Amino acid sequence: MHQSMCRIQRGPFVYYTCRRLPVRHAFTTKSGGVSTGHCESLNLGFNRGDTEENVRENYRRLAQAVGVDEQRFTLTKQIHETEVSVVTEAEAGMGLHKPMAWQSDAIVTALPDTPLIGFYADCVVTLLYDPETHTAGVCHAGWRGMAGGILPKTVDVMAEKLGTRRESLRAVLGPSIRQECFETDADVPEAMEQQLGALVQPYIQEKGIKFHVDLQGIGVRLLQDAGLITLADGIDPTSDATILDIVENPKNLTIQEIAAEQLPRSLEDVDLAVINGNYALQADLNANEDSLITENPEYAQVYVNTVACRSGDENSEKIQALADALQSDTVKQFIEDTYKGAVVPTF
Repeated sequence: MHQSMCRIQRGPFVYYTCRRLPVRHAFTTKSGGVSTGHCESLNLGFNRGDTEENVRENYRRLAQAVGVDEQRFTLTKQIHETEVSVVTEAEAGMGLHKPMAWQSDAIVTALPDTPLIGFYADCVVTLLYDPETHTAGVCHAGWRGMAGGILPKTVDVMAEKLGTRRESLRAVLGPSIRQECFETDADVPEAMEQQLGALVQPYIQEKGIKFHVDLQGIGVRLLQDAGLITLADGIDPTSDATILDIVENPKNLTIQEIAAEQLPRSLEDVDLAVINGNYALQADLNANEDSLITENPEYAQVYVNTVACRSGDENSEKIQALADALQSDTVKQFIEDTYKGAVVPTF
């Protein structure tokens, strides 16, 4: 968990907050409620097989622990789409004390003392708050929502309908799927290493026959290398850097996380995308002609594809013939002609 996150316990109630968000908020856990069985104990969903009495009591305890008005809790029904809804006084308390009026994965408001509720498991929940205009939002995004651009859309709605100032808006990503759980086969890290070289090595962990890739960290590193952002002092861009570590964003970039394989098809919805080389190739993108920024060419000199064999076979005629063929001028020309700079021959 990121160092800006704080664990808070008040009696049996346990939740987390982020030091960088200057407004009352909470990422709840399962502790502190009255529900039993598979819903034990702080279940906040009415559709989980729990009793309505238990759920309402859990909301009452949540309000008491965090110090907010339980009558103002405003909920939404999330459906993994990109709808953003504005909470006015007419909708305050919806889902708990008023009938649900919409299906929306993001809700925003300029109302004071109106807690917005978002639900998530391993999907990404983002809390947004502008201390200049006191506007707030909560955005839920699975891979479909991310691919559809729900996060920048939420910011757009806040700016256009609530007067939110983009330059002072703060966003905090809640607990969600990260590198530890993003498991892939060898083809993904191999393709990324082929395209990005040494840059991606710190973001790839080999675990048995599987690999875990930190796509968020790679994207942040590329943005810093391009001079678009600056990370906080003491943050190593080759290790655990995330978008929460950005301290300077002079171009006011709104950064959203999208599943890597969805990036090429999301280009029309964004202004700039950091795309893995293998997915760029699959989308018929040309690294030289279609890219605005590429990795440092020196990276390709450090991490390359190699030929490995059993000890004692390195001098065999067959292995030598294979090595000579792979490093021939013919193969080099083929790589240059076929991939047009997306794959770099280093021999």
